[in-house]
Amino acid sequence: MGTYCATKHGVLGLMKCAMADLSSHKIRVNAACPGVIDTPILGPLHQSKEYTEGIFARAHPIGRVEVGRTVAFLLSDEASFITGVALSVDGGLNATFGSFSTPGENPLEKITD
Repeated sequence: MGTYCATKHGVLGLMKCAMADLSSHKIRVNAACPGVIDTPILGPLHQSKEYTEGIFARAHPIGRVEVGRTVAFLLSDEASFITGVALSVDGGLNATFGSFSTPGENPLEKITD
């Protein structure tokens, strides 16, 4: 998990530096931070609808996974004053469960057991 967490923090640092460097050119830079989302890091669960549309979706308090609309909003003129932001787009997952760095506190373990 150390490498995974370090790269996530690195991406946020890069986003903030890019924002500082590019804002004078009227370029906005933000980060959308999803909850559990279907990516190859899931290994054998990747592209399994049973998990991505079922179990993983139910792990989010709102009951689904959706990131695209938020990204579309951030790209729109309506978000023209938003820059340098790491926006949690996780359907309330982090607000409900917070960080689950302690073994046994991962809400996904309870759902998949």
